[in-house]
Amino acid sequence: MRALLVNDKGWFFGGVEQFVDDTAAGLVAKGHEVHLLSTELPDAGREPLAAPFASRARLELTASEDSWRRQVARVLETVKPEVLYVHRFAHRAALAELMAGAATVRYVHDHDLTCPRRHKYFPISTKICHHPLGVHCILHGCLLTRSGPVDGLPGLVNIREKAQNLAFHRRFPRLLVGSRWMKGMLLANRFRDEQVEILPPVPRGLEREPQAVSADPLVLYVGQVIRGKGVDLLLTALAAVRGEYRCVIVGTGNHLSECVALVRSLGIADRVTFVGWVPHGRLAAYYSQARVVAVPSRWPEPFGMVGLEAMWASRPVVGFAVGGIPDWLRDGETGFLVTERDTRAFAHALEQLLGDPALAARMGGAGWERVREHFRHDAFIARTEEVLGDASREATDAA
Repeated sequence: MRALLVNDKGWFFGGVEQFVDDTAAGLVAKGHEVHLLSTELPDAGREPLAAPFASRARLELTASEDSWRRQVARVLETVKPEVLYVHRFAHRAALAELMAGAATVRYVHDHDLTCPRRHKYFPISTKICHHPLGVHCILHGCLLTRSGPVDGLPGLVNIREKAQNLAFHRRFPRLLVGSRWMKGMLLANRFRDEQVEILPPVPRGLEREPQAVSADPLVLYVGQVIRGKGVDLLLTALAAVRGEYRCVIVGTGNHLSECVALVRSLGIADRVTFVGWVPHGRLAAYYSQARVVAVPSRWPEPFGMVGLEAMWASRPVVGFAVGGIPDWLRDGETGFLVTERDTRAFAHALEQLLGDPALAARMGGAGWERVREHFRHDAFIARTEEVLGDASREATDAA
């Protein structure tokens, strides 16, 4: 099979790019010919995706329409893809040109399609939004942006353009998502059930042998320190935890200074350590030291891959029951699911695991068994191969 993977960034930036790289490497290892098409120049210091692509091309979309159309035609003529696998790609007109040249599958990684804010929670109440794109976006102020066309002034999202983009994506014969919540949101926006398949993202290199419970009552958070990830909710919960504990926050982001200030105001600065960004290869040591991993997300996680990392490390998880988290976290078995934004309940769940090493060991072991059975990278690649192959064959049969 000859596949063309399409993503705006052809270099490592976030989870989407790691997903693309892992998928490409897995398909190549199974004997397929995989090519890469991107649009953005890399930021300084960023490394290109490492998978052994048969070719790499970049569309210059700031050029004239005639120019980028010729570039698209040249890529299609050179690669002759049997299937187009689209990830995050913003230029709809170029995507339409690409789709005319091959069977197409798209992985919907986040909420960009269905939410003007991209976060799927309301800006004032911070409650999660379960509505389709439409009037609720207007009523809850979700069309306002921090920066608009005039420097220093807010802007407005063009909801008509968002609706047109949704309508365009309804043309895709196959869409993949990471969780039941993501599928439900596409169905709420009038995608068809048979269009959308749940394929949880499982990165390479997570598999580990079972680990013993940590002797240290340490709470670990790994992820971006941004409002949607709910680090402030975790800190509020920690202030209510009784007994001895330490907390390590791994990651950085635009909410870091507010969280550092919150730690001081809550009087827990001596218990919480912010270590900043850590290379992925060094995370195993942090998981080994932890007794429990916290996933305090405010936004509905499209999936929440940090949970798989935690469970492969035999660590129980406490997380809010939002988005895709309930797909992998079994309440009372592999950790605790807590009602959205309920920091008191979150604190109680942490207390149970911090104060009972035997319970933490039992739940961590159950988590390890769950990911070993249901969330293996080889199974993820095998299903990806099947989906892309089916799409290619169906397009050939229909021709």
